[in-house]
Amino acid sequence: MTHHPYVYLFVCFTFLLTLADATSILFLPLYLSSVLKMEPIHIGVLSGIVPLAATLGGFLAGSLSDVLGRKPVLILSMFAYSVFMIGFALSKEPVLLFLFVFLKGFFSGFFSPVSKALMADVTPSEYRLKVFSLRYLVVNIAYALGPLIGLLADIGGSIESFYVAAAVYCILGVGLLVLIKQDTRHPASYNQSDKSSIVIACKVIYRDAPLLLFIIGGILSTVVHGQWSVPLMQYLGLQVNEPAKLFAIIVGVNSICVIVFQIPVTRIAQKFQPIVSVFMGSSLFALGMLGFAFANEWWHFVVSMVVFTMGEVLVIPAEYQLLDQITPAHFRGAYYGAQCFTTLGSFIGPWLGSVILTHFSSGGFFTFGTYGLIALLSVVFFWRGSKLHVKFNRHLALLNMQNP
Repeated sequence: MTHHPYVYLFVCFTFLLTLADATSILFLPLYLSSVLKMEPIHIGVLSGIVPLAATLGGFLAGSLSDVLGRKPVLILSMFAYSVFMIGFALSKEPVLLFLFVFLKGFFSGFFSPVSKALMADVTPSEYRLKVFSLRYLVVNIAYALGPLIGLLADIGGSIESFYVAAAVYCILGVGLLVLIKQDTRHPASYNQSDKSSIVIACKVIYRDAPLLLFIIGGILSTVVHGQWSVPLMQYLGLQVNEPAKLFAIIVGVNSICVIVFQIPVTRIAQKFQPIVSVFMGSSLFALGMLGFAFANEWWHFVVSMVVFTMGEVLVIPAEYQLLDQITPAHFRGAYYGAQCFTTLGSFIGPWLGSVILTHFSSGGFFTFGTYGLIALLSVVFFWRGSKLHVKFNRHLALLNMQNP
């Protein structure tokens, strides 16, 4: 199938914007420590603000896009991000740094849920897994290339990288504005202020039990895969002689496996229900974590990473597909925005790993064993949410038959 032009457009935009972030924001701790000479505790706070603010921004943006339309929210996010990124680069005072990092993170969270909602708007439901998988693939390619480009261009960890990222967002914002003005045929330019509001969307989400179960399952799953690199790096630092070298190999294996396996695995996954993909992927998460727990040689870690990454390739697109199945079209932005709350798992995961590694002598076994159990526990919530959704649909179909 040939996808709608907007799918290809936003896949390209996603790649370029992620690439800009990967050459700048990934180096934020280095910039704060080497250039601004900040204390580690302040660096941790500022680094943690970005995903937290993006979580809040994503939910608000998704709801806004249902009311105002996808296009205005996307354009606003790109220009606002650019302005606040420059503000951050020019700031030296802690209070201003905190403010601009929060605002930059807040508006950076707009793009992901709204662009995904727009891509879903223009794609038939049976092809959305392909679209979500393609988007996930280009994000991983960008994250693999970004740090390398930052180092080769000698801008990683420097103030110039933030100016470059701001310029990319601004240029693409202008490009999107021009393209939108020229294209009046987009079928999903929602402007539903007469049909819905953010307050109504929040009420619908609060009462949607399958969605809440999916969010809990997503949080638990993200605890495992969201920032797996943090506890693994800490563990390697305690166990091997050259942790940085082995860690670089493992990260490279993860990126390569995602790029190589994403398309063929997606083709296979299309033959199954998304809950099956979640179950298989979460089981592979658990096996990969179990492999880390018992690893003694470098190749043990590599093999475990391959298994873990196969789980990642299965789970992440399937989570989007599960969400899409329960999403009302006129609340799609709000539902996609609500999924941003799964990012909370990225905070819980590193914290949990650090606590276990600190308080247990066999920290690696308990850490990765716990992550494996959490991965399996997440399936329970996804499965229960799917069951409730199927039960609701059957009940609705029965009512329609009784009241034709």
